[in-house]
Amino acid sequence: MKVGTLLASIGSTEPSTFSEICSSLGADCPDNREEWKDFFGLVKAAQTEGLIEVDSDGGKITSVILTQEGVAIINEIRKQS
Repeated sequence: MKVGTLLASIGSTEPSTFSEICSSLGADCPDNREEWKDFFGLVKAAQTEGLIEVDSDGGKITSVILTQEGVAIINEIRKQS
């Protein structure tokens, strides 16, 4: 999965729940242990890069929202399409 795919599944005006993100990913939603590992690594990288803000409770993601930087990347990807 690419960062653009992840960012496109996350809301920019309201937080998205973990379930909403998975639903938005559709066929790109991880379905095995290795894919889930990659997914959570991508979430962590996007958070570290300041593209998303993640709220969690006890290590579980409760919600995620795009930052202004994340929105800018999504807009750039859409312009190139």
